Amino acid sequence: MSEGREDLVPFDRVDILDVPSWVRETMKEVAEEYGLDVNKLAFDDSSIAGWGLEVYYAGKPYGGILLMGYDRLSRRHYERTPEEIEKNIREVFERIASDVRPPRRAVTDAQLRAMLEKARRDLEIPEDFKIVTENLKEKAASISFNSRVIRINEELLYDPEIVNYLIYHELAHYKLRTKFHPPRFYDLLYSKLGEENVREIERRVLRKMREINGRGSLERRAPRRR
Repeated sequence: MSEGREDLVPFDRVDILDVPSWVRETMKEVAEEYGLDVNKLAFDDSSIAGWGLEVYYAGKPYGGILLMGYDRLSRRHYERTPEEIEKNIREVFERIASDVRPPRRAVTDAQLRAMLEKARRDLEIPEDFKIVTENLKEKAASISFNSRVIRINEELLYDPEIVNYLIYHELAHYKLRTKFHPPRFYDLLYSKLGEENVREIERRVLRKMREINGRGSLERRAPRRR
């Protein structure tokens, strides 16, 4: 439960504030994407009663999520769209994540090479590769089959888990000789890195790319096995 004020409503009881179930599920999903502990989330509706929720994390306030808008011309409240509410949730949760996460150090060239060699051995790829970092803008990573060069977006170098995953991801494309993501592509990644781990890291990649350029970079999220 959230620390601090005792009158705050914890996440698992937010329904008593008349929050729609889909809003609660969206908050849970976005919290997972940002690596936040939902048990540290709490809410207060006293300051914006009937309009939304004031969000607290570990007892500290981080702003409001408005469920209702206000039209000054008609002087009437109206329901905000799901897209508007989700955007608001992401803004608040991003603020929390930026505040509570420790600063990351960039992956070094030596670490990049070590990750590449480990992944290459694990995937049983005999060919050598070069790995470079660039400002790719709209892509997290890319690979050239002919020149055997892997490019990693320099904006992602502060998360070693993401970098390691991207190396596996690009090498899987090479091993299977496909630019697409058929079931066998993710079967290979799941066998090496674990399904839930792959899915969680891809969510983080998508979120980070949205921060960089306003949209995700992967064509699809990793599917669940049937």
